[in-house]
Amino acid sequence: MKKILLNLCIFSVVATVNAQTCPQIEGLTPIVVRLGTGAFGPESAFPMVPLYWNRYYKLNELTGLLESQTCTFTGDPNLHEVALCVCYVTGSFFRRVTDVCDPTPCGGDVLPQLPITNNNNPSSNWSQGATWVGNLVPDMSSSLSVVITKSTRIDADLNFPINQWLILTAGNSSILSGQTMTDIYGE
Repeated sequence: MKKILLNLCIFSVVATVNAQTCPQIEGLTPIVVRLGTGAFGPESAFPMVPLYWNRYYKLNELTGLLESQTCTFTGDPNLHEVALCVCYVTGSFFRRVTDVCDPTPCGGDVLPQLPITNNNNPSSNWSQGATWVGNLVPDMSSSLSVVITKSTRIDADLNFPINQWLILTAGNSSILSGQTMTDIYGE
């Protein structure tokens, strides 16, 4: 009887531990990569949150998809950036930070596709669906970031919440008279 009770107690503890969710420390956000010179030459230093898993993604500027690059962890609470290559990287990068209890620290992500302009269509006004892949005008309140890959006339007022970027990769975009672009901090 004692053996059965002991097995039930162990099963109960294991089931409780596995049922708890691992907290997300920081959601998917754009990051700035510092380009510098290290001991071995050029380096690209990525910001990191120490004591947690840091997952890094690069924006595919042709599709708007985020592609997993790597993940890092450090036990040093004073280390706030990591040089991921002895090179200079280009492009737009994003990071997600999860707790050490994350069962898939370097994978298993379902990543969003960012709104991106449609280079196969001559439409160039922000507010026209044909300007965008999928014919969907970006909703700034629900988009992580927006990618402009051609000259685009911004003919709408845009409010960017904190940690949201407008990524310009090509073209000469302009804000039409009477329109505003606003950064909203600390909401």
